[in-house]
Amino acid sequence: MNPEVKLYIIAVLKKLRETIEGCRSIECATSVIDTYIEAIDEKTTSEILKMLGL
Repeated sequence: MNPEVKLYIIAVLKKLRETIEGCRSIECATSVIDTYIEAIDEKTTSEILKMLGL
């Protein structure tokens, strides 16, 4: 696997987990996941890496 892609996936999953841990319902968690999916779908890899501080 490309090292940049691996870093990207790990960073996104960590941020996703941190955000979901703050949820108190399944609806909140699914909303967070949907938001991440939309953001990833609309941005380039470099934009997402910048957003994550990488």
